Amino acid sequence: MKFKKFIVKVLMVFVMIFSLSSCRAPEDVCGKYNLTSVSGLPGVSVSTYQYNFIVLNDDYSYALENKANGIITKQEGNWSINDEMTEITFVTYSSLAQSVTEVYQYDIDAKTLTVALKMQSYDIKMVFTKEETVTQ
Repeated sequence: MKFKKFIVKVLMVFVMIFSLSSCRAPEDVCGKYNLTSVSGLPGVSVSTYQYNFIVLNDDYSYALENKANGIITKQEGNWSINDEMTEITFVTYSSLAQSVTEVYQYDIDAKTLTVALKMQSYDIKMVFTKEETVTQ
């Protein structure tokens, strides 16, 4: 009887470990991505922004923040990546319980996020590149 209880406890520990580890995002995808290219909007370039970045957290939350002309814009929500690791979907919830979904192309080799938007007569393309972390 004691042996059965021991086996059940060990199995429960394994279930807990695997359930916790399966909730984490791929480590090589997580991190900070800075805007490195923008095209399609006359008069707007990377230098228009004091900063513009997206942080992908390992709990599948994200934060986007930028500053242009002294105005800071922030956005938070959740992200997911498709099985092929070629698209990242961002879901942002507004205060009215509505959500906005955006899909960015992801290049795992170049470590870039690319969004293409069509707004009025403009074809806008923005590229964010992962910030390399320096280890000592």
